[in-house]
Amino acid sequence: MDKKNGVRPRLLTLKEAAVYLGRSVDSVRELLYQQELRCIQRGPRSKIWLDRHELDEWIEQNLRFM
Repeated sequence: MDKKNGVRPRLLTLKEAAVYLGRSVDSVRELLYQQELRCIQRGPRSKIWLDRHELDEWIEQNLRFM
């Protein structure tokens, strides 16, 4: 959550997404490579952004009973 205005950003950086999912940045990159997650990237060297809703969907799809 943004401390300044109280808004929780919808788009997260790779590092933020990794923390959100409890995984490493490399494992999030692997999920992107395997097309299990989608991202936003404008240009080949620009920053990668992940949608918080997309991450929530991935979590829901991967819930399992033990």
